[in-house]
Amino acid sequence: MEYAISTEETVDQGIKRIYSNCVGQTASIIRPPFHNLNEAVHNTRKSFKFMRALIRLIRTPLGEEDYKQLNLFFRDMSRFVSELRDTHVIILILQHVATEAHSVRHKDIEQGLDELQRREQRLLEKAEEKNAFEEMANSLEENCESFLERDLIADNLPDLRPGVQEIFRNGREKFNLANEDGTKEHFHEWRKEVKYLLHIFQILNYYWPEELDINGKSLTQLSDYLGEEHDLALFDTLLRDDDFGPLLSNKKAMTSYVDQKRSFLQRSALNLGGFIYSKSEEEFISYFT
Repeated sequence: MEYAISTEETVDQGIKRIYSNCVGQTASIIRPPFHNLNEAVHNTRKSFKFMRALIRLIRTPLGEEDYKQLNLFFRDMSRFVSELRDTHVIILILQHVATEAHSVRHKDIEQGLDELQRREQRLLEKAEEKNAFEEMANSLEENCESFLERDLIADNLPDLRPGVQEIFRNGREKFNLANEDGTKEHFHEWRKEVKYLLHIFQILNYYWPEELDINGKSLTQLSDYLGEEHDLALFDTLLRDDDFGPLLSNKKAMTSYVDQKRSFLQRSALNLGGFIYSKSEEEFISYFT
């Protein structure tokens, strides 16, 4: 696995190789010209989530100041592509709802769809005017060079144990909040922590304890449930927006469809999450000693 620390390299070598490969490939993906811009934006956004998981894993050996600097760097990079990606996702959802929701017809979404497509085009034009994609690629390459010049980051696997523990702890706390209150915000925060745990599994794939009974398949499924729920929550917010809402007809049918789908996804996520986070923090981390 390209993004996993190999048993044939040191932990430090593995981290630097993964960092270099991920950041380097992302710079290539987001640098114009594009074969498919939406795909480039989508893959770039995924890469930034992976990088934020990686630096959380090495937070302790990095030191708090360097961790915060890198986390802010990838957070700010992600915000730019997230706005583009979210707009495109909502366009796809709106088109999907027009075909799947009972009694909703294409003419009910025409005005809203036109507005979203204009919004997406304005974002793209703004990015092109500022040469934003090229500058993003350059910043990523500079960041990668700087990271590779660092001295030893982590000497061995125990250096990564605090990062694994923190990611599991945060995910467990966010799961409990989503299970208790179930707000959009709680599910959104839990979704991010599940992504981090999934990426940590990928990075530590060759060292991940089989006895833990938490594998890539279950984590990917949970991430998919929460990802789809999040996209529908974005659409739900737009449906209730005072400016955008009037552009749509038959909103009641759309809202009913979204509510039912989100309810199913939330229940599915909570059931699977109950299994993944059934262990205490101490029990979970004991597998990594």
